[in-house]
Amino acid sequence: MKNINRRASVALGVTTLLAGSMLVGSAAFADEGKTGSDPTTTGCYINSYEIKSWSLNDQYSGARGIATVQGMFSSRSDCLTNWTNIYGWANGYHYNPAITRLTDWATYGGPTGWGANGAEHSPQVYAPGSTCVRIQGYIYRDSDNRDVGSQYSDVC
Repeated sequence: MKNINRRASVALGVTTLLAGSMLVGSAAFADEGKTGSDPTTTGCYINSYEIKSWSLNDQYSGARGIATVQGMFSSRSDCLTNWTNIYGWANGYHYNPAITRLTDWATYGGPTGWGANGAEHSPQVYAPGSTCVRIQGYIYRDSDNRDVGSQYSDVC
């Protein structure tokens, strides 16, 4: 009689374990599929946070605070992605954000922003754990399209 109860108990435990793994298997998990996608349309921007930011200056004219570069991370379990935001503060310049995953050098650039009060963001890259990324901000003078102060920062 003890053997029968033990077998029933083991069978019930195995059934519960299998049913639980099927439920977990249907949950959304982060993966490479988010790479190259838009953090706003995927919802990865929700509860994301800044990991690095700095100002871009015109190294030729001396104008300061032309744009702000902001590296972002989404810790959502179905995202685990990074991307770059760039905010323009001065007319006469245009700017681009980009993000590079340093493990495979996959680089994604965002659209061009123009003038004051503009903002753009790069596509995102899947970068879980301590995956290193390069946050990049490019700034060009409108009059001659000269790169006047582009910079990047590596974050792990």
